[in-house]
Amino acid sequence: MFMYCLESNDSEWAIDTEINFGVISGNETSLFLKCRRTFKKMGENGYSTWGSNNIIDLEMLEHFAVDRKVEFIFEVNIFKMTGFEKEKLTMRKFDESVEEFSDVVLIVEGMKFYQGNDVSAHDCGD
Repeated sequence: MFMYCLESNDSEWAIDTEINFGVISGNETSLFLKCRRTFKKMGENGYSTWGSNNIIDLEMLEHFAVDRKVEFIFEVNIFKMTGFEKEKLTMRKFDESVEEFSDVVLIVEGMKFYQGNDVSAHDCGD
C-alpha cells in the first residue's frame, strides 16, 4: 500500500503529516502503524511517497480475514502545508456533485470529501 502526493514539482512545497494505518478483523484482532512523514518536492519526475509492498503480507492478511473480509483504516493528519497557493487549493470539487465518480470518501470532522482515481490521474500531468 502506498500514498502519493502528486503536487507539481514547479516550486518548493511540503506537507507535514502523521499517517495512521490499521487492519481490523471481525475476530477482534487488529494491527496499527503510525508514522510521521513530510511529503515534499522530489525533483523532475519524482513523487513524494509513503508505503511499502510489505506493510502486510498475504499470510498475515489471511490471519485477519473473517469470511475473506478485512477492514483497512487509513488516516492522514495534516499538520502544516507550505508552498501552496490558496487559489490552487480551491479549484477542485470534493462535494456531493462528484460523488458518482468517487472511489473513496474521506470524512473529516463530519464533512465528506469525495475522491476518485480520475482526479489523481488528472493531477499527474507531464
